[in-house]
Amino acid sequence: MDQIEKLKAALTEADTVIIGVGAGLSAAAGYICSGERFRKYFFDFEAKYGFHDMYSGGFTQFDSAEEKWAFWSRNIWINRYAPIPSDLYEKVYELVKDNTGIADGLSGLGAALEALGKQEIQMIYDTTHQILAQGNYVLAVSEGSFGGAATSFYDLWRVENGKVAEHWDVMETIAAKENWQNQNGKF
Repeated sequence: MDQIEKLKAALTEADTVIIGVGAGLSAAAGYICSGERFRKYFFDFEAKYGFHDMYSGGFTQFDSAEEKWAFWSRNIWINRYAPIPSDLYEKVYELVKDNTGIADGLSGLGAALEALGKQEIQMIYDTTHQILAQGNYVLAVSEGSFGGAATSFYDLWRVENGKVAEHWDVMETIAAKENWQNQNGKF
């Protein structure tokens, strides 16, 4: 049995599918911080300061505040506002939702993804406000949008033997500021 068939069988038999999002996913989505993509946008900084990736540039002592902010503004533009190299992140966001709106198993996940795709609904995380850990639980408090509406996200994971064993989430639409009962804000 080849690797793809083994993976397909394991996913079909699994009660839960957990996807970890990290640097590997960023690279797969095209967010490469070195190599050709780095040289395309940072050739001038590489020539002057000798660093070879965006990460190392973040620790560089620049000759002036103007150069420092030129580096950071370019870095932010490339990694946040420039056209996204691929739609992989959006596809993964749709996969990681774990709630009663999705039936168990791969077929339930597939049906939910198909329904969201047909409705062109996107789930986007913009800001992570807190990550809290206690024992084998991790909570992330974030905000972004779901279906175009400002939304708060609370993701709770239970870790077992170094792996995510369970995930729960709560999403809540964030009221428009003019409807707030105080000025404390959501976060």
